[in-house]
Order: sequence, then structure tokens, then C-alpha cells
Amino acid sequence: MKKITFLSMLTGLSAIIFISSCDNSGGDEIADKTGAIVVNQGNFNQGNGTLSLYDEELKTITNDVIGQANSGATLGSIIESVQQRDGEGYIICNSADKIEFISMDDFKFVDNPVTNITSPR
Repeated sequence: MKKITFLSMLTGLSAIIFISSCDNSGGDEIADKTGAIVVNQGNFNQGNGTLSLYDEELKTITNDVIGQANSGATLGSIIESVQQRDGEGYIICNSADKIEFISMDDFKFVDNPVTNITSPR
């Protein structure tokens, strides 16, 4: 009988912890997406490269996720590539000679760009 009571208490406690850990705060539409990052390199000498997000579940594309997440900010460059590691994205901006850092969760800039390099690839 003691085992059943203990298991019932443990199950109830687990349910309370699970329910209280839910986050119903909403947030950015972009932040909760999963899918693929699409690099739109941009036109030569125009500095208009952007990133898009392809949502695998909904089969939709959200264009210019950097601009949407950063109040219309642009990368101002031709984008060579994007890499990610531990939730941070590294955008190699060729014509602007910089590397931008973003959070891959919400695409917001997280640090000042590295600008003391020439033609990063």
C-alpha cells in the first residue's frame, strides 16, 4: 500500500512540475520555427544579401529574417555563407569585410561584427 501511495504522490508531483514549466508567453513568430536557413547571397556590388527561413512543417518561407528580428537592419553585404554552433550563427559578409553574429533562436544580433578582416570566405 505504501508503494502505491508513493507512486501516486510521485506522479502528481511530476505533473505539477511539468505543467508549471510550460511557457505560454508567446514571443516572436520566427523564434519557434524549425527548418532550413536559405542564404540569399545578394546582387554584385549592391550589398543586399538576406537570410530566409524555410519551415519544414508548414512548407513556407519567411524572407529577410534578420531585418524582421532587428527592426529592419540589413547585413549590407554579399553573404558568402552561414555557419552555426551552439545556438549562435556566424554570417560571412564578403563585400562588407565582416562576420556578423546572430542568435539562431530569434535571428537577433548578439555581438558586434568582426570587421578587421579582408574578403572573408
